[in-house]
Amino acid sequence: MDKFQYRPIIETDANDAIRIIHLHPGQNTDDIRCGLAHVSLSDSPIYDAVSYVWGDTSYSVPIICDGARLAITRNLYDFLRQVRDVQKTLTLWADAICIDQSNITERNSQVQRMRCIYSKAQRVLVWLGPADDGSDEAMQVVRRLNGRDARTENPLLSYTGARIAPMNHPVWGYLADLFNRPYFQRVWVVQEVALSQSATVLCGSSSASWEELIQAGSYIYTTGLSRFLGRVGLNVVSNIELARQDHVRSITRPPLNLLLRQRDCVATDARDQVFALYGMSEDVFHELGLDPDYGIKTAQLYRDIAVRILKKSLNLDILGAPRSLVPQGSVGETLPSWIPDWSDTNVTHSLLRLETQLDGLPFKVSCGSSSSPIFSSDYSRLGIEGYIVDSISAISLTLSNTEPVNIRAHYLNIWKQQVLSFRAQQMQFHSIDRVTQLRSKKTYYGQDPMDVYWITLRGGHTPEGVAKAREAFRAWDKSFHALSPPWFNKHFLLLFFLASFGIMAALTLVRHKLSIDTPLVKPEFDFINGCAIRQRRVFRTKGGFVGLGPGSVETGDHVALCKGGKLPLVLRKQGGDYELLGDSFIYGMMNGQRWDDRKCHRIWLV
Repeated sequence: MDKFQYRPIIETDANDAIRIIHLHPGQNTDDIRCGLAHVSLSDSPIYDAVSYVWGDTSYSVPIICDGARLAITRNLYDFLRQVRDVQKTLTLWADAICIDQSNITERNSQVQRMRCIYSKAQRVLVWLGPADDGSDEAMQVVRRLNGRDARTENPLLSYTGARIAPMNHPVWGYLADLFNRPYFQRVWVVQEVALSQSATVLCGSSSASWEELIQAGSYIYTTGLSRFLGRVGLNVVSNIELARQDHVRSITRPPLNLLLRQRDCVATDARDQVFALYGMSEDVFHELGLDPDYGIKTAQLYRDIAVRILKKSLNLDILGAPRSLVPQGSVGETLPSWIPDWSDTNVTHSLLRLETQLDGLPFKVSCGSSSSPIFSSDYSRLGIEGYIVDSISAISLTLSNTEPVNIRAHYLNIWKQQVLSFRAQQMQFHSIDRVTQLRSKKTYYGQDPMDVYWITLRGGHTPEGVAKAREAFRAWDKSFHALSPPWFNKHFLLLFFLASFGIMAALTLVRHKLSIDTPLVKPEFDFINGCAIRQRRVFRTKGGFVGLGPGSVETGDHVALCKGGKLPLVLRKQGGDYELLGDSFIYGMMNGQRWDDRKCHRIWLV
């Protein structure tokens, strides 16, 4: 059989021509047969668009397309076999079949039409993949959690009828597997679902509405069950829904906000970390000259993004894009410190909270001034105006990600994991107390030192209001510090030994203090869940200020205030220039208290 050859798409006057798939009927064991047709989106063709993960591109499976052999990935093949009808032809759109991936010019133009393709589809079919052990049960739980009130229920109850499982029930492991499927890590799926009129989630032969998946994810996150199931998949689901609500309300977010929001997602091609978001803000991307172009290198694309956003925005928000402690990007070359590597997904959220806040939190460390960036001829150096205001004299331990508990472990092993996790957190917060010295102070520049403490941990973010956040902190502080470092360190080996061998005395001893078997919807959970400490360090400056900065900060690093900056920048001296480590929250500087534009001079970042 001949290899399939694409016919060029004949453009319409509206420049909206695409290919659609006619999936022919067949029995389960029959070959997959389909045909391609060229249509104009302005003619309102009726079709379902597929949102899926390509999977391993080195392994392909043949189908028969217009009488010729066309190789597709296994995951798409499994989808076609699953949805194929035994009697009627289905009309679909799937990028791997409908776009000639070997034709860069066609690829560029079709990617620019993704917004129309997915928004005009009568339905978007979200394909999570074939069924596996427990996936049907997980989908059943997704449907069952719909409409439940996370604030009035304890999720750690028996799983019978309409009730929910204890945390060591196998169903939570199945649910963890569902949200950890590759689909929820792929950047392309964000706009595909966000732009849809209606979305149906398919996993094997099981299905649920997108709304049911959102409700289940919200329930899991609100109750604290995400600590057992992991956060990445849930974060992506939440971010997709935020983007979907933006689309419904006709809210257009700047590219920087979109790029920051989707940092949890990955792409095989690092350029897709940008191009996959084009459809959600195409006018702004186009205005910045960031139309999809697979003819340029990733490093050039990322440089263009930084330069053009800096020039147009007249602020330094992009310099606050978080960096990971151990860079894992796939650009292929080293970028200057001021250019974010969007392919590095192992990062935390921004201190400005641009992921969810359109303009970011209202910090004004430089009193609302505007930046006037300049660049070296090769764009390896960025020149901004500002001055060094302080330097770092003490740092806490880096506050790393909290690993989810292995939900499939024996109940006693879960306790052992909790003991280890609690000790790690305890030592981290003990180091914060040592660095800040706030617990021993009576005042901090006229403020309550403990207010400074918790506001710093929150990075100044108090969406629930200061009074409620303070109450939540006090509840958390009382609970967490009930196990003082001397007490816990003295008994740690005994606790770990007893927990390891399943002796219930250990569990009884700490149960009321660790609050593991009590409902997770508590003020203290609300407080710690709202903190900005992941992958960051608390520090003290020589001037006595307390702040929250990048996890890479070291003693001797400098704090700079710069024109156009909403937050203080943390810099490291590199000869006559500086390396950018990131931004920071420093109580007592955030409203311009230390700003003096007469001190500004040119600072070069490399």
